[in-house]
Amino acid sequence: MITEAISQLLLVDYVETVDLIDRFCPDLSIGSTLLQRKGLPDGSFDAATLNNALHHVPVEERTGLMREIRHVASGPLYLKDHVSRGLVDVGLLMLLDAIGNIPFGVKISAQYLTDPEWKTLAAERGWCIGECVPIESYRAGAFAFFFPKRLGSLYRLEPV
Repeated sequence: MITEAISQLLLVDYVETVDLIDRFCPDLSIGSTLLQRKGLPDGSFDAATLNNALHHVPVEERTGLMREIRHVASGPLYLKDHVSRGLVDVGLLMLLDAIGNIPFGVKISAQYLTDPEWKTLAAERGWCIGECVPIESYRAGAFAFFFPKRLGSLYRLEPV
């Protein structure tokens, strides 16, 4: 759905969503690619985005994923994900993930990064952080109190 919004809001010719699991909504107007064991050709896309996904990727697989995205995207990677500043945040993020994923039958396994770890991950995988924007709270009431805006950031990673 995020990719559909991007296609409607940005002045681009084509937007495609890529995933390892077929979770595509059939009534969207965007293209979709289900990756098998083969990757995509270098420079297949002008930019890429990962939304609340990287913290679910096992640590030992993040290097390969980030390098593959670097190869297929000739431009920036827009990355929205969780940021941990300690054990309290890890607990809050685990609860938030449970609330957001269990109703959809998604297996929850996550390792959250600190802001310095995000910078290291980017640098070691062929990216530099061009900009980091804390996510303004879009929650209200008790959710805004228990899950503050410090728990997420939006990064624009530029290829090095």
